[in-house]
Amino acid sequence: MRTQKESGKETCPAICGEVIDFIEGHLTEDLDLDMVADAVHYSKYHLHRLFVNEVGLTIHDYVQRRRLTEAARLLVFSDKPILEIALLAGYESQQAFTSIFKEMYKKTPGQYREDEVFYPLQLRFVLNENPAKFGEASDWKRRITVAEENDVSGWMELVRLVIDGFPYLDEEQYVARLREYIGRGQALILKDGDTAIGIMAFHEEKECHSPAVRTRSQSEQSGSDGSAACNRVVDFLGVHPQYKKQGITEAFLAKLWEMTSGAKRADGMLGDEKRNVKNAPGDGTSNADNWNGKGIVTVTTFRDGDKADTGYREMFQRLGFAEAELLVEFGYPTQRLVLQGESWKGDEGDGKSEKSDGKL
Repeated sequence: MRTQKESGKETCPAICGEVIDFIEGHLTEDLDLDMVADAVHYSKYHLHRLFVNEVGLTIHDYVQRRRLTEAARLLVFSDKPILEIALLAGYESQQAFTSIFKEMYKKTPGQYREDEVFYPLQLRFVLNENPAKFGEASDWKRRITVAEENDVSGWMELVRLVIDGFPYLDEEQYVARLREYIGRGQALILKDGDTAIGIMAFHEEKECHSPAVRTRSQSEQSGSDGSAACNRVVDFLGVHPQYKKQGITEAFLAKLWEMTSGAKRADGMLGDEKRNVKNAPGDGTSNADNWNGKGIVTVTTFRDGDKADTGYREMFQRLGFAEAELLVEFGYPTQRLVLQGESWKGDEGDGKSEKSDGKL
């Protein structure tokens, strides 16, 4: 049995890669933490902590989501009876399988089969063995660039990795729309070497009113120069799970604001460059005012209590997003969240739950 000290020469990604390899080779077997730990010769307690830290899921949750994904595949692409699929997925009865399947997919197995459209809940994780580390979100922001055509392949690799944040995915349709975003300069990408570790697609909705006819609330959302408010809609936001504690979502939000508000330095709200408005020199303004001055940012994510959510909703709310209207997208119940400038909590972002969400 390997202990933490004995395995010191092995990286966490390498150890978790062994775990994933074993799980993928034994998905239809009776897997538990003891069995997995024995297979990789590692302390189950430390293995549990390593896996959660690296992947963002417990081993149990990863196995369950992978089994349900493969069960969904069989429902669409095979004629196997639902009971047989349930047993292959590790459930002792069709009733138990139906209950958890509906919690995750929002449809019974029978309804899912009738629809004849497969989409995964969780695809196999592929880990970067040497992920980069930066101390501040502002460091990441400076590395975010506008995506180009040659980034499509790497972008899609990350989409598949964070597929749990996207309740329906038609890759051909998605790529076609992604190219539209790239053409408009509204697709952002962050890479570690050749690996995409963060992606964002967005568009702007501007309320253009002359100063004479704006309402008070519209005026409050506009600058002193009379410019129109800009509502930024995040259509897709994905962060590689290995980088979930490094403030990458905050970095993307700051980059989005910088590109769309005219602010000179949106990263003034991040890291060591953070400044308190009350203590700012000169005319009493700071880069925080640039963030708070105009418009909002909106995203859509899981509804409260959705068991398929692996932390998206909590992360957005931690950053200051507030609840808005309930939606149904591709037949899946979601909710819009809204970030007003004065609610921005990027300076509090410790990255405890950095997996991200949005719908392209």
